[in-house]
Amino acid sequence: MARKACVLRGPHQPRESIFIAVAAASFTLGTCATPVAAEGMAGTSVILAIGDSLTRGGFGSIPYTEFLSDMLGVEVENAGVWGELTEQMLGRLEARLGAESTCEPPGDGPDCEPKSLQLRRPSVVLVLGGTNDLSRRTPLSETVANLQAMHELAASYGAVVGVLAVPLFLEPRIGWAKNRKALNDELVRLQATYEFPSFLVNLSQVPSTHLYDGLHFKSEGYWRFAELVAEQLRQFR
Repeated sequence: MARKACVLRGPHQPRESIFIAVAAASFTLGTCATPVAAEGMAGTSVILAIGDSLTRGGFGSIPYTEFLSDMLGVEVENAGVWGELTEQMLGRLEARLGAESTCEPPGDGPDCEPKSLQLRRPSVVLVLGGTNDLSRRTPLSETVANLQAMHELAASYGAVVGVLAVPLFLEPRIGWAKNRKALNDELVRLQATYEFPSFLVNLSQVPSTHLYDGLHFKSEGYWRFAELVAEQLRQFR
């Protein structure tokens, strides 16, 4: 198989630096993902990643959205908020996608334009949520309903939907692993029923050795998040 050169920041490197790596088409931790922006995701495409702290990153960890942007060569908007529940995420996603106007009153003046045009409507929406719901003992049915609503909302705006399963964690306050498994099983079931463009990313493949506090990941873990997402997005080139 032919090898391709690509330019990508590594998980241990500062935000300002990049390195040149040579990688095969397969994805392994620490190697470089082949950029996919040349055709369907170039130009004004924006990927919107909505979620909680696992999307936001921080505390010394580079969020997966930054790695993903490097891998794909497109803008990735990080809409992660620490501690947020899926019900709150749904409200934010509705506001982000459905904002009508920056003008007061709407449509007043020649320079007014819809917020959706200013922000650029995303071509892909990645949804990662449910961990905080588990910690608050939110009924599984409510969490799944909120996630499904986000998936369907994003699809109604023409976006490809990334259904991201909750990763491994070792934080005992969030409950037993069976709770996480039950949520992920529901996400697998849901995504299989969707008739709009979507894909599933199984983040539980990321080893718990990349956790730094039992719940959040070091940069190496978020690097792997990005690789798994990028691998799935290749089918939409």
